Amino acid sequence: MGLSLLSLEPPPKEIMMSARELHESLDDLREQVDDDPGLSAEDHDAVGELFEACQALLESRPQEDTLVERAEALVERFEVEHPAVAASVHQVAQALINMGV
Repeated sequence: MGLSLLSLEPPPKEIMMSARELHESLDDLREQVDDDPGLSAEDHDAVGELFEACQALLESRPQEDTLVERAEALVERFEVEHPAVAASVHQVAQALINMGV
């Protein structure tokens, strides 16, 4: 069962909570990225791709790469030079895991 807005049946409560967690984690990540002037344009693009992929998931569109793997790769990429961004990306990855992605 997807998270489609057109679905006649509401998703199970645990999925709804996880989707809300994902939205909150994405909001936190957006704030971290906006507050970190040291991120390169390439880094911004990589995070933007993660945002788009998560939005697609929330809209029930399939993705070719696993979102958790992409998020984990970004955590590794940012953990040394941008630890706050890495922590926010990690929250996004955890929300995706909680959703069963």
